[in-house]
Amino acid sequence: MNFRALLLAVLIATISLPTSAKEFWWAYMASYDGTPGSTRVNMRLKEKAPFPEYQTLVVTGTTYAAKKEGLPDPADLGRLNQLSFKGVATIRSVSPAIHAGTFTHNGEQLHYVYVKDAAGIEKTLRGMYAKACPACKIYINIKKDPSWSGYTDFLYPNKPTRDFYRDELKKYGFIENE
Repeated sequence: MNFRALLLAVLIATISLPTSAKEFWWAYMASYDGTPGSTRVNMRLKEKAPFPEYQTLVVTGTTYAAKKEGLPDPADLGRLNQLSFKGVATIRSVSPAIHAGTFTHNGEQLHYVYVKDAAGIEKTLRGMYAKACPACKIYINIKKDPSWSGYTDFLYPNKPTRDFYRDELKKYGFIENE
């Protein structure tokens, strides 16, 4: 499958994800160390980030069987999306949280969630993963990120990526005066 077809599959899977009026989820592909990666990001957060009451970043996710390009098989996207929903819901069951985005690359899908209080999140996530995906290799990293660099410097598309997707982003009102 070529990269455009894979991007289309990722975008179609993204369409069904829940959103609110304060959110605008956008997916894009870019090259990371010479291999493709897919990022799904809440573009609206850029307007007000960083949020001072959400200074802790939880990065969590699982591995998947990667195709030769390092991305998941489109048939596996439904399962990965369900794990995403469960992971974010699990975090929100412990603390108020803002889901900033998801990065999929090289056999791993990671969700970036900013929380008010990280107490109990790791234990609760481990329990959820043990039930939802016992054979999965999991990743959990909880760290302070008061500047929201995980969002602004990584998930949010950099200038070359914005330039590449200029027409699409302009259509949605996300092109800055650069």
